[in-house]
Amino acid sequence: LQQGRIVTDADWNEQADLTQHRARLTARDVIGPSGAPFDAAGFGLHADTRALAVLALNDNVVWIAAEDGALLGTTNGGATWDVADLGTAAHLRALATAGGTVWVVGDGGVIRASSDGGLSWQVQDSGTLQSLRGVTAVDAWHAWVVGTDGIVLSTEDGGASWQTAQSGTARLRALHFVDTVNGLAVGLQGAVRVTADGGTTWIAVDSSTTAHLLSVARVGTDSIWAAGYDGTIIRSQDGGGTWMRCDTPSTPTLRAIAFADTERGWAGG
Repeated sequence: LQQGRIVTDADWNEQADLTQHRARLTARDVIGPSGAPFDAAGFGLHADTRALAVLALNDNVVWIAAEDGALLGTTNGGATWDVADLGTAAHLRALATAGGTVWVVGDGGVIRASSDGGLSWQVQDSGTLQSLRGVTAVDAWHAWVVGTDGIVLSTEDGGASWQTAQSGTARLRALHFVDTVNGLAVGLQGAVRVTADGGTTWIAVDSSTTAHLLSVARVGTDSIWAAGYDGTIIRSQDGGGTWMRCDTPSTPTLRAIAFADTERGWAGG
């Protein structure tokens, strides 16, 4: 409409058509071509937070780490769940416990620890912004963390300080220590690294595969399994010195593996 000009019905109708056209274009741009009436919509939008790790301490106490900094805990076998306030929105990727302490690690170098059953969580300075993918511990003082760029973190004081080492591989995804000096880590492109000095130095071992390895399980000192892409499972019977491929009926990615003893195990993805 123009100022100072006589307005006719046709002008009003034209302006109404222009306004309606603009509203229609705005709705299409914002909502998209699949828009529907609010009370009879044919689709819905919702947000999902995926669980990335689970740790069961016993039949009743379980922790689940997830995306967006979500950490859920139950003390009654899952009848009810509480969300812990960790003060971060980073994806949480791994959990471990030993000696009454629980650690959770994730993206952006996030490390949190609790020594009171999850009632409170302490921020621990990892000294890195790398994505941390795996964590293990042998007691309340000694713990190790692995992540992108082959980084390995270790602590001897319960996480008050963390030391950094390099494994020489692109990314490590999981690890396990049998004591404070002997450990093993697995990662991308079939990477297997072993250490005999508490994680200060790491030695490459031929894993017999180039598949990405995502999880590791150990029974005793000598029996170790690792699982990963393309249904791959490899096994060592000498503490990680040599490896052989296992026959599996699966080709999808196996993201977790666990063994009750040297004969009974499970892998899933």
